[in-house]
Amino acid sequence: MRPSIPQAVAVLVSIGLSSALDQRDEPEHDNPCHSYGIDFQDKGGPYFQNISSPEDFTFVSTFEGCENDYATNIIVDPHGDQLQCSDTPLQPDDTYQMSTCPLKKNSLYSGAWSLIILGNNGDKEQFAYQRDFKLIVGEPVTSTVSRLSSS
Repeated sequence: MRPSIPQAVAVLVSIGLSSALDQRDEPEHDNPCHSYGIDFQDKGGPYFQNISSPEDFTFVSTFEGCENDYATNIIVDPHGDQLQCSDTPLQPDDTYQMSTCPLKKNSLYSGAWSLIILGNNGDKEQFAYQRDFKLIVGEPVTSTVSRLSSS
């Protein structure tokens, strides 16, 4: 059973929100289940996002040492508003797992964003990881440079 956002918050409280999130995408010393960001790294960025894209915001994680379960994924905007994204499987190890958020790229804005990845790890050691990163949102610009030849 996958936890809802209220259950996810309860998990964070039960495992100690401050100590769990202080790990910030670093492996917890006592927990064999690790999460790693592929496209958005903790304290990363700024990352550019195309505001003209109507696609959903997605991000990719890998997991190591986890049980056969799912992670709950939450995106937090610069104002602290949270949206639950699609769950990601914790297995197989070192496999790219994409989460899709109910947030269009053309509704993003520049600022400090966070991803929270948490789960029960198959009723083993619960985990909570947080990735903080900056987004710069705008329209891509194409520049053409031509070389002038001298004769």
